[in-house]
Amino acid sequence: PGSLRRVEGRVTIAGEFLRRTDAPDDARLLHRRPGLDDPFPAALEALLDPASPPMRWAVVRGAEADARLALELARRRRDRLIVVTGQPDADALLADLAPVLGTLLADMTPAQRRIARAILVDGRRQSEVADALGISRPSVSVAHARAHVREAALLLRAIRATWAAGLALRD
Repeated sequence: PGSLRRVEGRVTIAGEFLRRTDAPDDARLLHRRPGLDDPFPAALEALLDPASPPMRWAVVRGAEADARLALELARRRRDRLIVVTGQPDADALLADLAPVLGTLLADMTPAQRRIARAILVDGRRQSEVADALGISRPSVSVAHARAHVREAALLLRAIRATWAAGLALRD
């Protein structure tokens, strides 16, 4: 399948299309610059793009070769998201957490993805999302609950904490 990569310093975020028919499009790459401390806004932006075809993503502390290995592992496991710090204890926990978040996000409808992106990436409240999208607050609340955005936020918080701990232990 086609693949996309973005390297920023010591962090590589790589993605590949799940179907060969989905042509690589550099416009699908992350608009935000991933940083070592928190590469997740960039990865989430890509995962929550309603126009993007199904993809698998890797967030890796390392070079492109490390990201290719991570994507291969994700492909074998059929995971949508894999996160690797290079620290074995942290990576063992991330191997359990990241795929769950990837699946949760992949199961969202395009409308739910727009709402989740506004909340998880932009940090907006439900009322702000309703105003921005021109829909009612109760509609946002229902979509938020059905998409399990709160649970996705909890998983993301655990992944971020584990990423930071893995980097601290590795350095």
